[in-house]
Amino acid sequence: MFDNSKKHLQDVNMTYWQHFRFVLSCLPYLFFATIFFIIHAIIPGLFTDTASAIVSELDFKLMLNKKSS
Repeated sequence: MFDNSKKHLQDVNMTYWQHFRFVLSCLPYLFFATIFFIIHAIIPGLFTDTASAIVSELDFKLMLNKKSS
């Protein structure tokens, strides 16, 4: 487990704490996307593009981070 963690941190060129902060910065995206997905599942006419837009923003954030490492 720890060897995989070390390898992952080397692959993304981050320290443990940099990685920790980055992952925590992704949580609001996931939280709000989940809320909008649930509401959209119950009432399909609401938030038809909102959750997808949030996921796209998160994907962009991840790609930017990947390019900078």
